[in-house]
Amino acid sequence: MAIRSRLMLVLGTVLAAAGCSSQDPVGIRVNLEQSGSGTIAVAALSLPEISREVAGGSKGVDWSMDARLNVTTGSFKGLDGIAIEDLRIRSSEFEGDESGTIRISIPCGTDAKWFRSLHVSPSDRGMLRKALEQSINEIELHENVTIVVAVDGARVAGSLARPVPRVTVGSKADTCTVVMPLEILESRTDPLVLVLNWERPIQTATR
Repeated sequence: MAIRSRLMLVLGTVLAAAGCSSQDPVGIRVNLEQSGSGTIAVAALSLPEISREVAGGSKGVDWSMDARLNVTTGSFKGLDGIAIEDLRIRSSEFEGDESGTIRISIPCGTDAKWFRSLHVSPSDRGMLRKALEQSINEIELHENVTIVVAVDGARVAGSLARPVPRVTVGSKADTCTVVMPLEILESRTDPLVLVLNWERPIQTATR
């Protein structure tokens, strides 16, 4: 996967601009094009040190925290075999049938790495929630991680191989979305497995 850009954006500005006031923006989005190539965007929360620019250009303020949303984007030539930390994606297309399947293995538990690289630690979430409550437009921290898969020009249907309470999967048109509470990701020992089937309408010749 070729990383194309990394954007570091102030969290409050991003959320306000995106209109995301009721759920976390943290997660992974995969866009699969008809050619088999595509793009990936990973959005992660972080609590970096107060920047020198802010500290040096201010007077009379004791800054306490810098909360940021880091968006990293990249592209791939083929989806099968893609890995983000320990999250694995398998993809296959049925030749001549304009259909295929995508299977995402989502590690959970104490040894899982992928979601911990996207969200702040449990000990920092209270501090982050307090900071978000002080923003211009109050932002709720629901402590979820979202995975979105969009297949260009296709109808999709996704589900968990084994349903898990409080983990929601929705499919609409060409897009499948799964929303996972961090509490579930942290407490489970078995991985979640998202299975997505897709199909493109077959074009028939006209006389």
